Amino acid sequence: MSNVEFGLRRKSRFSYHCNRCNRCCHNKRIPITPYDIVRLARKLEISTGEFIERFTDEGIRLKVRMEDANAACVFLGPSGCTVHSDRPAPCRIYPLSWATLYTGEDVFGFMEPDPETEGVYGEDGTVGEFADAQGLADYGRTSILYQRLFEEIAERFESTEESLAGYERAEGEPHLLDVDAVVAAHCVKHALPAPTGAEETVELHVAALREWIAEME
Repeated sequence: MSNVEFGLRRKSRFSYHCNRCNRCCHNKRIPITPYDIVRLARKLEISTGEFIERFTDEGIRLKVRMEDANAACVFLGPSGCTVHSDRPAPCRIYPLSWATLYTGEDVFGFMEPDPETEGVYGEDGTVGEFADAQGLADYGRTSILYQRLFEEIAERFESTEESLAGYERAEGEPHLLDVDAVVAAHCVKHALPAPTGAEETVELHVAALREWIAEME
């Protein structure tokens, strides 16, 4: 993704019809956010800690099946994606790349397709229409929350997500990307009710991490 030029905007002409050839589910290391972790863990009815341990590389990327010559995504099943309703944003927006700027503006880039893709490309709509159809709005809102948090963390560490994942925790302290554990501890500390929705959960996660940063000073 590092070579993608983000020159597309919501009004750019674009359309894509997926024919479920699943070629986009191989040979990719899909980055995930804490919001992805929460949604996918809820989908699988497990805790975020268990999800990180079983399905991710340190909570930063989804695992792939290393025994598979084409490095299939850990969630690719015989009939396609097994977590499709809660798939991460990079999977939703494919074959585009997407980022939300600090200002809230969405920017997009076109990814080079697999030479054997069965997807159909066109200009029958706009990038914005395609993005909206993929349900990116919630991902954009939470992305801005974490962008602002990561800017604060970057002042203390050399990187952002990697620093959160690799932070050396004290005994009994939860993994900082284990959203359920971090939020549960935060709610106990402040006598708050447990959150119900994914967005409310990540809002409390951000608040807890921001408090952690402040306590380091």
